[in-house]
Amino acid sequence: MRISIQFSPNKQPVDFNYIDLLIRRFHQWLGGNNEKHGEKLALYSFSWLQGKVKVIKKVEYNLEKSYLDFPEGAKWVISAWESDIINRIMVGIFNDHYGFYGMKAKQVWVEEPPQFGTSQIFRTISPILVKRYINNKTVYFTYDNPESDTFLTETLQNKLKKAGLDPEVKVSFVKDYPSAKTRLVTHKNIQIKVNQCPVKVEGTPEQIEFAWNVGIGNSTGIGFGAIEPLDELPEM
Repeated sequence: MRISIQFSPNKQPVDFNYIDLLIRRFHQWLGGNNEKHGEKLALYSFSWLQGKVKVIKKVEYNLEKSYLDFPEGAKWVISAWESDIINRIMVGIFNDHYGFYGMKAKQVWVEEPPQFGTSQIFRTISPILVKRYINNKTVYFTYDNPESDTFLTETLQNKLKKAGLDPEVKVSFVKDYPSAKTRLVTHKNIQIKVNQCPVKVEGTPEQIEFAWNVGIGNSTGIGFGAIEPLDELPEM
């Protein structure tokens, strides 16, 4: 189940690293100290803020700093395999419309799942994180690493098993996508390398809809790996 939330324009400049505020608001709307806090294998995902955005610059303490601005408001997409999560989020929004940076939720609507086939390419609406713990160290994998597809597939298979669904599915990065890139994101003062690159999911329509809801890769519960269909790839 998926909802989109339309916010009013921001009243304060939006910091580039706003992901922790999204996480906090998600859990406040879900119900404070809920059972989803710290869940290792989340069956939900949420995007970063979508919409027309511009960069503004301000001088603070004699230093110029850049911020984001959403003069026409922003859209936030939240998805979950369990409809109860989305229902609780909607109740939370009804009780408290405030989002962040002076934005308020103006409209909320349910998005019907597309009619999926047995193969679908998705674009990212929040970057995809691929990580593994190797020799007691966190290692981040990029879209062009040959091991990344194996890890993406493994993670989605584990989520399918948790949901009691057939795990035989395949996930791969569209490595030759012309604007594919990596970037660094700060979360809890830790720099994380993430991927902005489309992915291809191959499986049954139910498995692909499941991926559309729960996201792709690691840490979807803290704002990574949210996806939406990409119907056409640009000419290479």
